[in-house]
Amino acid sequence: MTVSPGRYSYLAVLAAILIVLAIIGQMGGEIGESDSWPPKYLVNRIAVVTSDGGIRSYQPDGQSELSISTESGYFTWPTWSPDGHRIVYSGVVENADGKPVTTLFLYEVTTRKSRRLHESAPGFAGLLAEGVVHYPLWSPDGGRLAFIAATQERGLTLFMDDPSSEEAPQYVLDRGPLWMSWSSDSAKLAVHRDEDHFVVSAEDTARVFRTSFRSLAYRVPAWMPGLDEFNAVRGVAGPVFGLYSAPASGVGSERLLARVGVNAAFLWSADGSRLAVADDVRPILYGNTVMFVYRQLRALDSENLDAAVQVNENIVAYFWSPDSSKIAYVTLVDPSGGLRWSVLDVASGVSSPLVDFLPSPDQLTMFQFFDQYSYSHQLWSPDSRYLVFAGILNEAAVTAGFGGQVGPTSRVFIMDTGPMRSALPMAEGTLGFWSPA
Repeated sequence: MTVSPGRYSYLAVLAAILIVLAIIGQMGGEIGESDSWPPKYLVNRIAVVTSDGGIRSYQPDGQSELSISTESGYFTWPTWSPDGHRIVYSGVVENADGKPVTTLFLYEVTTRKSRRLHESAPGFAGLLAEGVVHYPLWSPDGGRLAFIAATQERGLTLFMDDPSSEEAPQYVLDRGPLWMSWSSDSAKLAVHRDEDHFVVSAEDTARVFRTSFRSLAYRVPAWMPGLDEFNAVRGVAGPVFGLYSAPASGVGSERLLARVGVNAAFLWSADGSRLAVADDVRPILYGNTVMFVYRQLRALDSENLDAAVQVNENIVAYFWSPDSSKIAYVTLVDPSGGLRWSVLDVASGVSSPLVDFLPSPDQLTMFQFFDQYSYSHQLWSPDSRYLVFAGILNEAAVTAGFGGQVGPTSRVFIMDTGPMRSALPMAEGTLGFWSPA
């Protein structure tokens, strides 16, 4: 709905009251109430990169603030473990000689202690992308952490770490960019580098196997739900491209699943019932950044891979809800930079606009590489009702009730995708990610 100026104050206050009541109801109690560890106030939280370069976590109503980064420096990109008991995050801190050191930290939520997993050479500040120092990806069972770091000797390098061990992370591959995803059983990691595809075991000593699949036509591989096969895109014939399923063992033939466009981005729903494919891609200049815009998004049925639902808009990024019922997607609606959140109900095929906004620079980076970040950083709440995002609301073209915002400061917002369609500021910041539970 569109909020007129005359109704703005009333709807904003009503929306704020209802969303806070709903969230408090979900929390199940006040701070300190607990029959088990961790207490309830340590679950269903949002990790926020604050405007001053710190990392803090909050309850969805903005209460119960906890500091994650405790050292002096600049910190960013917090990444929750699948059970929500650990967070890894990047930081730039000074060593004893006053030189900056890019560092990957591991924070234990229950003990509130952190340690350093990886450090760059002092004074070396290589980046994976604008504002991105590391890319960490937890295995689904939380037993392994794969991460990419820029190194002085090898460039973008993939490491494997056992977070329960004090041993140094193991070197796996280098010469990135590298794109990757875990198998659902946490046994293997699929890695795409240039035209090559690798499968990495997650045993005590990571072993690397180069597969026969070759392609430069896309970025991030996916795993076929319930099968020991990974999905990737390559040419079929001439200008025609296909989404294939390739055996992780390297034994057996590849299977063509669906015809897709070059540079297609594809993600399976959590329950494996749907495969979302975005293609018909066009590069555009967004500010000083070249960004992909997809003109088509299809949700394919897993059994016959026919298009159950299709959206044709200028799509920048999309994200499955944890319960696999919805897809939240971002579209370009204003040539000057305006973006819009919308939500697609997969069962009904109905798409609804949510809110117009300008993303923070870090939020834009996540959108640019959403097919990779979808595996590691959650914008949906665990109950699949709310979204978290960072930026500035466009009050002139707002499509949902909101709690107001003054000035150009980037804020982290909680977006209710339910009947209220409310976007409320939670804290000042440039990124926010929901815990898995």
